[in-house]
Amino acid sequence: FPVTICWIFNSTIQNATYWDVTFYLGKCNNIFRNVTVSNNKKLQYYNHTANIQNLNNASMIILCNSNNTIINKVNISNKGNNGIWITKSQKVNITNTKMNNTCVDIYIINSKKVFINNTVLNNSDFSLIITYSNNTKINNTKIDTLGVSLTLYQNVYYTELSNSILASHTSKPYTYANEVYTIYIPGTSDKASYFKAHNNLFKNYAYLSNDGTNYYPKFNTSVKYGTRIKTSGKFIGGNYYNYTSETFIDS
Repeated sequence: FPVTICWIFNSTIQNATYWDVTFYLGKCNNIFRNVTVSNNKKLQYYNHTANIQNLNNASMIILCNSNNTIINKVNISNKGNNGIWITKSQKVNITNTKMNNTCVDIYIINSKKVFINNTVLNNSDFSLIITYSNNTKINNTKIDTLGVSLTLYQNVYYTELSNSILASHTSKPYTYANEVYTIYIPGTSDKASYFKAHNNLFKNYAYLSNDGTNYYPKFNTSVKYGTRIKTSGKFIGGNYYNYTSETFIDS
């Protein structure tokens, strides 16, 4: 529900198809107190700096103007909806987190400097959607999604993907010429500028876009010493492409 300010107490909002609560518009000075969302779990809403650690009973986390926040060792497992929603926030660190069967594992909108590291995103409609945001970094992350692993949509700048494994499967993918794509940059009016991907393992074709003029994707970097995501060797710089249906996510 797009509202300016929202106060909800002692309520149940659950079993929506996509998100029980969304924040496309409005301010962050909302109050959610004792609100139950899907799977009979409490809504986790933060409009301040937060240190979210060792959380195993969440269905949905919302960060709104939650700068310098840490999400570490959080497990979210749903039945096809909710996830982590980050809006109007800066310097958010997500580490050692596992997401399973959500609508969107991590949705980033109007935010800066979100860092995702050592995280598993599994079996969701969309794993990562980034829109109107910049300086997002994804590192050492395993993504196995039913739809698209990474979507960059409208005015997204300086996104970096590294040391990660990505696959998209057959349920709800964006396709072109009957191929499933791991990264999607849609639309001729959208801008996803200065996107870099290096030392990743792609289980599908790397990316699809309808416009080759508004963005500058780079699928390699300068060669340097490092541990390869696949195969032996002392140097890294590009990516590894292995178009199979193999399932690689750890149980």
